[in-house]
Amino acid sequence: MLEEIESDDLEPAQRIVVQETHQGLWTMVETLSKNQYQALWLRYAQDMSVKDIAKVLRKSQVNVKVLLYRARVNLAKMLQKEYVEQEAEDQTPSKQVVSFMKVEGA
Repeated sequence: MLEEIESDDLEPAQRIVVQETHQGLWTMVETLSKNQYQALWLRYAQDMSVKDIAKVLRKSQVNVKVLLYRARVNLAKMLQKEYVEQEAEDQTPSKQVVSFMKVEGA
């Protein structure tokens, strides 16, 4: 997925902001439970299907969908908390974080 960022027609400064935002998101993801982290990693970093993730994790497809859902909800809560804290400090959150929150239904 990070390769897509590099191939976009972004200015170098914009590319760095996007990469730092992704790195920050993955840092947050690392604080989730092991199963949630693994499910998100396999889905988004490795671009695996739910069926393939289920095989790798030795879980049912329904269980993988639940893991992914809960991981997204937990991540959205963390992002919302960070957003509120940044707003309290009178800092503007990055547009990428806000757009991620909207896309993921937070």
